[in-house]
Amino acid sequence: EVAEELFPLLSQPGEAARTAETLLVRARAGQVEYLSPLADGKPALALRLSAATEGLAAAFALREPGAFAILRDYAGEEVLATSRAFQRVPWTLVRKISRAEALGAEDARLLRLTVGLFLLMALVVAAFLAVWRHGASRRAAAAATRHRDLATRYEALERLARLVTDSQPNIVFIADAEGRVRFANKAAAEAARMEPRDLLDKSLASLLGAAEAERYLAGNRTALEEGRIVLRVDRTGEAEERRVRQVLHIPIAESAILPRGALVVDQDISDAVAERERRERTLQELVRTLVDVVDQRDPHAARHSRRTGLLAGAIAREMGLASVLVETAETAGRLTNLGKILVSESVLTKEDNLTAAEVARVRAGIRTSADLLEGIEFDGPVVETLRQVQERWDGAGQPDGRAGEAILVTARIVAVANAFVALISPRAHRPALDIDRALAGMLDQIGGAYDRAVVGALVNYMDNREGRAAWTEVAQPA
Repeated sequence: EVAEELFPLLSQPGEAARTAETLLVRARAGQVEYLSPLADGKPALALRLSAATEGLAAAFALREPGAFAILRDYAGEEVLATSRAFQRVPWTLVRKISRAEALGAEDARLLRLTVGLFLLMALVVAAFLAVWRHGASRRAAAAATRHRDLATRYEALERLARLVTDSQPNIVFIADAEGRVRFANKAAAEAARMEPRDLLDKSLASLLGAAEAERYLAGNRTALEEGRIVLRVDRTGEAEERRVRQVLHIPIAESAILPRGALVVDQDISDAVAERERRERTLQELVRTLVDVVDQRDPHAARHSRRTGLLAGAIAREMGLASVLVETAETAGRLTNLGKILVSESVLTKEDNLTAAEVARVRAGIRTSADLLEGIEFDGPVVETLRQVQERWDGAGQPDGRAGEAILVTARIVAVANAFVALISPRAHRPALDIDRALAGMLDQIGGAYDRAVVGALVNYMDNREGRAAWTEVAQPA
């Protein structure tokens, strides 16, 4: 039953990425245990891998929750992975996507352009050397002519390579296996406050300092030792000074013009990351604004949405739910009454008891909240929670007549929180109840409207977690 509720939550609504996958893992006896079904068809709990497996994404996620890296998944595929640890259970949520899908197009374009130019330069120089050695033969004169032509072409290609790399806003340089600079573009020179030619043959440590140089050298060593492209994402600084950089390390085999080393492309992606975070903040501000609009249209229910969200989160934490479900309960609680913007203000502010038709319109407005938010991507099942808020534990609710555990736990929590906040708050047609009378009313409906576990968590929060002190000020008894 838990699997039927939990594992579908790992799927992202509207997921467009073909290889994206969300997993639940935990550490157990020196192994990584995969708790959720896998994309390759393995069922939940069917796969365990040694936590010491080199480069295993799930092992890295357990060791460093919240970090981001390029590693290998359970199938051995190279992936971009990040994670988040749960607070109350020894589980970790891992989000991964194939590196080829995430960065393939950009990597391929840059790799083809840069490596192609250097390979072409290597071929030209190799041809030049062959011609030079042949200059002592009977065709010395003809070889000399070809030599001049090749030299001219080499110089032209070198200028082209310089033009292409200097036009890049990214830092581009080549360092040999000993960490000495063999090539640097204009951006790299500007970062070092030197001319490009002055960087040649200097060690990265002398240019950047030992600590900063080691960031590049470590990536180069991995690329050379494993013979693969390495991608790193570094975060430095705090607050306004925070910078996010994406660094690509491309191994280069030894050639006639270059020793064994690595091509490094360092891109500042701080603005892109900041823009994404800005969009997330904008969404939160929009939610707060919509909640304010709803509360202003019903002055008797002012701050009801915020209080419902706060109480729903408190109940979810009391039940020991995962952080993503706590956040889901809080967000859904705040948005439960969003559909009231479609209900007549005269109904919301009516002083007399509401008619059956008016009550139906208000309840329909709550269900409309889910429709208004359809298509917005939340971290948890916020929209589905709102669709099930009016379901009842006994199956007599709406819209689908779900019963018991078939109702999302977050929906059961929001239903209890919404009802309790309504009972301790005055309304146009009735005064408020005190906390004891409100709790008694909730207890009377256990097994009918509400889940015993959720109401029990509410009572425990009020009586044993200082909840009563926090909510007494809200309650306004008659």
